[in-house]
Amino acid sequence: MKSYQAFFPVILAVFASIIYIFTAAPFMLWLDSARFVAAIVTLGIANPPEPLYVLLAHPFIYLPFGSVIFKIQIFSALTASFTLVLIYYFVYQLIQSLAPPNFTSQKDSKLKIILAATFSFLMMAFSYQFWSQAQNVENFILVTFIEVVILILLFKSISKKSVFINLCLIALIFGLATGTNPVI
Repeated sequence: MKSYQAFFPVILAVFASIIYIFTAAPFMLWLDSARFVAAIVTLGIANPPEPLYVLLAHPFIYLPFGSVIFKIQIFSALTASFTLVLIYYFVYQLIQSLAPPNFTSQKDSKLKIILAATFSFLMMAFSYQFWSQAQNVENFILVTFIEVVILILLFKSISKKSVFINLCLIALIFGLATGTNPVI
């Protein structure tokens, strides 16, 4: 990917984050949110299997503006943005690798791949479930980020034949992911 193509999903992610932050509720939305806010502020334990979200969100409470809930919502929005950039990258690489050889030699093939990746980005970014979790004090967006990282590493293992190193990274990430949600 060329440098200007690499910045395109970042610009889209910043735009999505701004929308997430401006549409975030000024209060807690879910039942677990109160426990997460208390755990993040005190570095306590919200739920025994979920300390990673607490540890990663804790530095955001020191931002010099907004309420504690808003500061943690910024962490969720940024995590969602990183996830969206990775989704764009994953779809772009997947389509490029699966496209027939004559497709990639066409002049407008790059534009089609960029449009497909952009469509995937936007559909994920503004789906109800993703949008609502990107504004919430919950660990579901962090779980989504970890799952997308694992998908990318699995895809790279298949395409680049660097299976052992990527499987070691996946095992490490799964170990860290045990600190997010038992579902992962």
